[in-house]
Amino acid sequence: MKTLLLSLVAVIATVSVCKAQCDKSITWTSSKTEFLDSSGNVTGSKDETASIKTVNKAITVTPPGAADNIMNGTIGQYSCNYTADGKNGKMVIGTELTNGHGEVVHATITVTTVEGKTTILIVAKEKPDKLIKLYISNYEEAK
Repeated sequence: MKTLLLSLVAVIATVSVCKAQCDKSITWTSSKTEFLDSSGNVTGSKDETASIKTVNKAITVTPPGAADNIMNGTIGQYSCNYTADGKNGKMVIGTELTNGHGEVVHATITVTTVEGKTTILIVAKEKPDKLIKLYISNYEEAK
């Protein structure tokens, strides 16, 4: 009985930690961008800084050197599953982003962390043959 109770407490604690990882507001900053075709082949690459920030149900994408083209949206679809230590997991965000010129993009943003290394893949419904992959160099809890 004690073993069962301790196991149950451990499972609840683990689920709480994993949920806490997913519920945080985060700013991810990239140091490299790859451009991919629909098959995942790299068509271009740049060393540049971009950022993605999630706070509550809002998301902001700031492309490199494009302060006038910041994209904002509301998180619609959302799923998240991370290990207790946060070193492995996946978050999928479905959103409608609007840029500074009023253009709307329907995007799926997938944040994948494997052994502590994070990448973000952005797929726009309007441009399914032009995927963007960001290599995250830093992330922090957003304020």
